[in-house]
Amino acid sequence: IVGVVGAELWPSICVAAETDWLASLPQPERAPAVTLIFAAKEAFYKAQFPLARERLHFHDIGIDVPVWSTSRGSFLVRPLRPIRVSEFVALPLRGEYGFFGEFAAAGVAIGARRLTTR
Repeated sequence: IVGVVGAELWPSICVAAETDWLASLPQPERAPAVTLIFAAKEAFYKAQFPLARERLHFHDIGIDVPVWSTSRGSFLVRPLRPIRVSEFVALPLRGEYGFFGEFAAAGVAIGARRLTTR
């Protein structure tokens, strides 16, 4: 839900680049933007865990939003340290987001590699 991630939680969720980006936005856009960062990190965690079986923390990855919109758009997930899922897929990964009234949705898909048979 947009607006439930208060500024006091930003340091535990956001890395410095994300906090700088939030601060650069007009005040009314900050709540949706931090909600996107939170949702995008959660979406990536849930997508990578079944494959990599690695527990990640909020500061292990960074979210980049190339073109910001408070309706819908895409984001990039960049590892900020070596993470196991990079053994299976090329990083950064691209995700999609959308805002629907007071709700936000973010998704990341990790495709399986095709196995070769001999």
